[in-house]
Amino acid sequence: LVLPDGGTLALPLRSACVAWDGSEGAAAALRAAPALLAGCGRVSVITVQEEGASVSPDDATDYLRVHGIPAE
Repeated sequence: LVLPDGGTLALPLRSACVAWDGSEGAAAALRAAPALLAGCGRVSVITVQEEGASVSPDDATDYLRVHGIPAE
């Protein structure tokens, strides 16, 4: 969870960004996320990959959508 310095967390979130690299750590964080992201208006899933790597955000967006979270 990243907030601006001195920022506060107001729920439900209006928007959120989820970093996804397909790792076990990312999957564990995603499994814990539905409660925090519930009611969020928009969730963007981003990936950053090294050259030649192939990581798709589809698994993450599918998981969130199954839990009623609007992810793109």
